[in-house]
Amino acid sequence: MRKLIRKITLLLSFLCWSDCAPILLSFAALQHIACAYGTDEPCEENFCNPALDCVPMINYEAMTGKDYSECEQDILDTIKARRLRNINEYGVCFKDPCSITYEEQCQIRENCPLDHIKADSALSGYRCQNSEFVSVEEGERRLKLLFQKPE
Repeated sequence: MRKLIRKITLLLSFLCWSDCAPILLSFAALQHIACAYGTDEPCEENFCNPALDCVPMINYEAMTGKDYSECEQDILDTIKARRLRNINEYGVCFKDPCSITYEEQCQIRENCPLDHIKADSALSGYRCQNSEFVSVEEGERRLKLLFQKPE
């Protein structure tokens, strides 16, 4: 029923807009279009906050591989394989990604503790979705807030 009302409102708004209605009616039409095609899913507050959505920034050169867990070793192997495929004769990465993709970084932050990578000082910090670069401690604090269940 709600979607039907949205569609009718959209049609009426479109008719008002097409007849060169005043700016106020045009604005209302745009609002109705946004509502008609928007999502019905509520957004959890933390997941909407780009300052909390941060991914680890790992320095490949500092990774030793010593005593790495299985997931940490997988990260090292993935980066190493990509770098070998994407480095020119001068040793410069010429094609992205030379590192790990954003999706892979999201999986890492959720499934891998990175303890040995931190011990190597290979975890240089976190890059957040609001383009802010933060320290390891601040990044981990923000991630705890991101994954904290609202009560």
